[in-house]
Parts: sequence; structure tokens; C-alpha cells
Amino acid sequence: MLLVCFSCEKVVIADEDLKKQEQTDKSSSGDSSDDKSGGKSGDEGSAGGKDSDADKDGDDQNKDNPTTDKDGEGGNTDDSDWPEVDPSDKDSYEEKDITDGDKDTGEDPETRHTVAYFLTEPNLGGGVWVVGYIVGACKNSVNNPENIELKQPFTIATSLLLADNPNETDVKKMITIQLLKGPIRDKFNLVSHPENLHRRAEFFGYREDYLKTKGIENPDSYGWAD
Repeated sequence: MLLVCFSCEKVVIADEDLKKQEQTDKSSSGDSSDDKSGGKSGDEGSAGGKDSDADKDGDDQNKDNPTTDKDGEGGNTDDSDWPEVDPSDKDSYEEKDITDGDKDTGEDPETRHTVAYFLTEPNLGGGVWVVGYIVGACKNSVNNPENIELKQPFTIATSLLLADNPNETDVKKMITIQLLKGPIRDKFNLVSHPENLHRRAEFFGYREDYLKTKGIENPDSYGWAD
């Protein structure tokens, strides 16, 4: 007697079909993974290509702009055009001291000279200060005694006589100071201010011949020294 088990046969067939389906699924899964890997690799290849292009462009830009430094800041970094400064040469970077006075002798412009020095110094040059006592006034020439006033009343307001001694009467030991119309005359003239007689004063100017002797015409500066 032949017995056929249809149920077992179906089970066997179903089992074989399941195995085939699993193999098919695995194959499909492997192909999908390969596709993903291939796609990723392709993307990386494309990115690498872009980087290469960017590097190339950067190199070209650097060639076009040779003055660009490492930090990417433009500008000329060559200092060869700047003049060199010698630290020992002060005139190259410091202002010179400028002073008034006699440049030939290097005299201190604040030095006050006596009347005797003003009269006798042969190399007195430039503007100088002279200080002395007001002993009188003069007009026209000191060589004429009638033109000299050493005591009150005074009638001459245009000049002064200056000496080292407040009681000096020897005209050879005096110098003349011009008093132009204005502040200096208003301040010192003996006609308006007889009390100025024998006061000590100082005047700044250039030594010149004035009223037939050495003196200062039109002083630049002046003041009291007593």
C-alpha cells in the first residue's frame, strides 16, 4: 500500500521556498549596501575634486597678489623704501633747541650786561640786555653839555642816559636809550616821571651809535631792575 503525505510534502516545499526567499533577500541587501558604499565613495571623490579646485584657485590668487603675507593681509611688507635713522644723530628725530641772542658767541640771551661792558666790549654782537641807573636825558648829541639834563626840571622826553653809578656825571661813562612815542616813553621819560631818576632799569636791543655815543635805538624789551 502506498501512502502519500501531502501535508509533509507541502511543508518541505514551503521550507525550500523560504530558504530561497532568504537568499534572495540577502542578495538584495548586499547589492543595496554596495550601492550605498559606491555612492558615498563617489561623493567623497567629488568633494576631493572640489578641494583640489579650491586649492588651485588659491594658488592662482597668491600668484596674482604676491604682496599678500601669510596672514592674508595685503600691503607692501618691504621696508627697504624707509630711510634709516641713526640713533646717534639727534637732529634726525629731535627738534633743535632754538634760542635768541648772539649766534656767533653763543651768549645766553638772559645775560644782563653792565654799562661799562656795553661801552667797551669789542665783540658785542646781536641783541643784548644792558642794565643800569637812569641818570638823566639828552637830545641831539652828548658832546654838547647844553643838550644834557642830569637834574630837574627835565624837558627832554625822547631819551634817557644810563650809567652803572646812580650819581654818575661823566658822560663818557653813560649810554643813550631812545624812547619812541608810545608805551616805553610813557613808562620811563623823566618829564612825566621825574621820580624815575636814579632808578635801575634794563633794556634789550642792539648796540648802535645814538646821539653821538653808544646806545640802543628803539629797544625791543625793557623793564625795571630795582
